[in-house]
Amino acid sequence: MRGLTLEIPNVPANKIASVVFIGFESKDIDGDWAREGIRPMHHTVMDPAKVTATMTLDVSLHGDLTYFAIVDLDADQVPTPGDLTSGPVVVSKDVGEAPASFVVERVWGQPGAVGAGAGGEPPGDPSTPAVETVTRTVRLDTEIRPPFLKEGRVLVVGLPPSGQEAYVGPLQRETTFVWATESIELAWPVEIQAQLPSSGDVLFLLDLDGGLQPSVGDLASDPTMDFEPLPEGETMDVTLVGPLTEDGEGGDSGDEVERLGEVPKEGEQLGEPSEPPPAPDEAGSE
Repeated sequence: MRGLTLEIPNVPANKIASVVFIGFESKDIDGDWAREGIRPMHHTVMDPAKVTATMTLDVSLHGDLTYFAIVDLDADQVPTPGDLTSGPVVVSKDVGEAPASFVVERVWGQPGAVGAGAGGEPPGDPSTPAVETVTRTVRLDTEIRPPFLKEGRVLVVGLPPSGQEAYVGPLQRETTFVWATESIELAWPVEIQAQLPSSGDVLFLLDLDGGLQPSVGDLASDPTMDFEPLPEGETMDVTLVGPLTEDGEGGDSGDEVERLGEVPKEGEQLGEPSEPPPAPDEAGSE
């Protein structure tokens, strides 16, 4: 049995989940996950418990293996898209030597985290962020509030800096960073502790299709070019202004976009009223 600590910077709200530990031989680790096709040497699942920012656990782990901790949000006992996962931690053969803390700050299935596997088999060659990141408080609101959408994930998307060039959105060029919240209650405005790239162009999205990637129709903020994070302790205000499109990223969404998700009040209807029919020609009427 090993006493160990999990640190979870972005805690899922009121979530009960199991923590899963997956161990590999150190020679099979490549970057932030095991090499492709390598199966774990040890796999253990803890009893479900409330997920908190710091969790202290007693776990039976094998010495001389490299472990990953997964917060199993969908209760299938394997890493799947949306689960939170740590980086690799080596467990010593010496039972008296406590392992380093497992920092659970990545989201399975996204660039900047680890790749999505199929059938529970961990993939290899995960990508890592191309830029340094910071954690900041973000207060997010939206001009469009679909009444049917009660929960969702917020994405933070990083792109190479546009500099003096015209901005090009994430549907037209490769992203350098994608981070997502867990599924959160959308009681607008919402406040999150978000990981942000420390530079480049930055865009916020509400992931409407659950793909954990920018896609057409996701609600988007205006892009922030050459992003500079606010000082630590300050809150960043962001507004989602319209759907992500191939040729326009939220931005100037126009009247038609504003009507998406708008609910008419009693006695009102959406859209412009139709023109009344022309009055009869008095001279030609009987």
